Amino acid sequence: MRLCAVVTLSSLMIATAYAVPPLETGVSLQLAQWRAQQYRDPRYDLSLHLREGADSLTGRLRLQVTLKHKVDLVLDWRGKALAGLRVNGAPAPIRVEKEHLVVPAKYLRTGKNILEVDFEARVAVSGA
Repeated sequence: MRLCAVVTLSSLMIATAYAVPPLETGVSLQLAQWRAQQYRDPRYDLSLHLREGADSLTGRLRLQVTLKHKVDLVLDWRGKALAGLRVNGAPAPIRVEKEHLVVPAKYLRTGKNILEVDFEARVAVSGA
């Protein structure tokens, strides 16, 4: 009985260490530190399509990132729409929470991962 309690407690401690901190709007210090521990060598490839005078643009993100452990992937997102999410070549559901795109760990693997998603974002007018 005691061994079972120790194993359960150890499993809970490991799961807690890899759990995403509570999400809030923007990027908390806790989230930034957690991502720095979990994600390695992120490489972004962005393709943008902007029409003159348009108030929004469309694009495609291809992200390659290495995960130290099989954990959720949390990306900052304040755009309009996301579509066509693919993770390691397979379709995945889109979940946006408090200005973050969250890809659950079950769609990812330890090691190299490739995420692709189409997006739409507002164009901010600069002053001059």
